[in-house]
Amino acid sequence: MRLNFTKSIIILGTVFCLAPITKSTAQDFVNIFRASEEDVTQYMDSYIEPAMFSFANGMAGGWYNTAKTHKPLGFDLTFTVNVANIPNNERLFLFNPDDYGNVRLAGDVTSSQTADLPTLVGGNTSERLELYGQYTAPDGNTYEYATGDNFQAPDGIDVSSLPLAGVPAPTIQLGIGIIKNTDLKIRYGRAKDMELDDNTNNKYGVDIFGIGVMHDFKQWIPGIKHLPLD
Repeated sequence: MRLNFTKSIIILGTVFCLAPITKSTAQDFVNIFRASEEDVTQYMDSYIEPAMFSFANGMAGGWYNTAKTHKPLGFDLTFTVNVANIPNNERLFLFNPDDYGNVRLAGDVTSSQTADLPTLVGGNTSERLELYGQYTAPDGNTYEYATGDNFQAPDGIDVSSLPLAGVPAPTIQLGIGIIKNTDLKIRYGRAKDMELDDNTNNKYGVDIFGIGVMHDFKQWIPGIKHLPLD
């Protein structure tokens, strides 16, 4: 899964809303966002990807409560919170400076050292990163990062003591019968706006919306349409 820059910001806001991230970690992300767009996207891919797979898997669950469809205008309304587990070996990612243009481990003047850094659910780290070299600002001018411009690598949530580590996906869903043993499914989730402590008052959030159709096709198959199953 490859994220673009805008999606990285939106998803970061989402997971901040869904998990107890500290204010200091948010500040560490402000430092990461001072890098180039390409470097930010690369880092956010690695940091968010395991959790987003978990989130997507969680969202995919619970589309039906029973295989039996409703009569026309019959309905059910449910609220669920699904969680998909994130394996231990995906809670850290390998930071390789070769994948970045202006980010490396602090003090690594050769830009050759690698390290295992936390993902969203990877716990804490003592590693520090630094920005180096030249970069092009949005105004089109070229600048140079200050020598020794380093900062704490963003921590993740420590989930080692939890029986199930994953990203929760809270959803509300309406199922309503229409015609011919067919149900229309509508689901919706809302993550509240989150301010990223970046001195800009920018807030990020996400709406989750989905539509599905469930149809009992046994009615079209002679010989089994009267069997007591759906």
